[in-house]
Amino acid sequence: MKANKTDPHDAAGLAQLAGTSFYKEVHVKSPAAHGVGSMITARGHLVEARVRLDNMIRGLCATFGSVLRVLQIR
Repeated sequence: MKANKTDPHDAAGLAQLAGTSFYKEVHVKSPAAHGVGSMITARGHLVEARVRLDNMIRGLCATFGSVLRVLQIR
């Protein structure tokens, strides 16, 4: 099945499928819920980037003889 069905014949076929209970009704999240989910995802990406950067700096310093300790940020 093509991803984008736009002609009248495809619309009629999709309407027939919808009428036969082949497709289930789904819950659509509110815009606020999408916003919260986006913020949580963005925060996760930022935390991962910070950890990668910390580890890279620590590794480079260790290569040249400097040992850095891990700081816990709360």
